[in-house]
Amino acid sequence: IQRRLADSKQGDPNTRKYLSEPPVQYRVAAGTAPQNELGEDEYKKERRLKKEAQGKKGSGWFDWMPSL
Repeated sequence: IQRRLADSKQGDPNTRKYLSEPPVQYRVAAGTAPQNELGEDEYKKERRLKKEAQGKKGSGWFDWMPSL
């Protein structure tokens, strides 16, 4: 029972159990990859994208006729 419980949990990061898991070499981050960088907050990103999308509205006649 203990062995089945251990098998059902997530695998060991140092070994592959199934072929569908990526090889161990692929799990290592590249040397050029940013480390300890959180990036942009999702809430701020969502607000920024909404604001940019609203700024792009305007598919009226003036957008279709370049001479006006």
